[in-house]
Amino acid sequence: MKKIFLIAGIVAGITACNDDSESTTTADTTTMHETHTTDAGAGMDTAGMSGKSMMSMMQANMDQMKAMASTGNPDNDYAAMMKTHHMGAVEMAQVELAQGTDAELKQMAQKMLDAQQKEIAELNTFLSGHSAHGGGESFHKEAIASMNNMKMSMDHSGSVDKQFAEMMIHHHQGAIDMSKIYLKSGAHEEKLMAMAKKIIADQEKEIKELQAWLDKNK
Repeated sequence: MKKIFLIAGIVAGITACNDDSESTTTADTTTMHETHTTDAGAGMDTAGMSGKSMMSMMQANMDQMKAMASTGNPDNDYAAMMKTHHMGAVEMAQVELAQGTDAELKQMAQKMLDAQQKEIAELNTFLSGHSAHGGGESFHKEAIASMNNMKMSMDHSGSVDKQFAEMMIHHHQGAIDMSKIYLKSGAHEEKLMAMAKKIIADQEKEIKELQAWLDKNK
């Protein structure tokens, strides 16, 4: 009788271990899938997003930049802050692609996503090969002041498309302002200065396109 109970206990233990292993494998697979789809800009968990949450995403993005301590070098500070700024735009574009209904605006969002992910990679390359070597904190202080003075408004109709267009105009203006501050506040690196000028030109153009879309879709 004791042998029977002992064998039964061993079988139960093996079964429980197998169940736990299967459960862990399933959970790990789900997590890996969610991470992959989010990084790819598709399958993002955007259920229940509203204008308020889109605004909150932008506010959280600005809070991240405000929390970044200055390196004492304007080139490194600009690159790090613009990288974070671009990541906020990517997140907003992902929401538009997942929940937006207007084909023209979704095409704009995809274009922004591709361009800003490319620039994020370029900024990462710059930061990995450029050590902070002085230059002052003037850019950092002026950039933070500019964000603190930013005024934002948003659509309250419930349209994700309109909320995206309005919030992205504000977001782009923030990038333009930051780039202009950088160019007049201690910029030294030619490659980064060229990127700042390109960001100004590209995002001024996209602001006009977004505003034209809003004017057509009042």
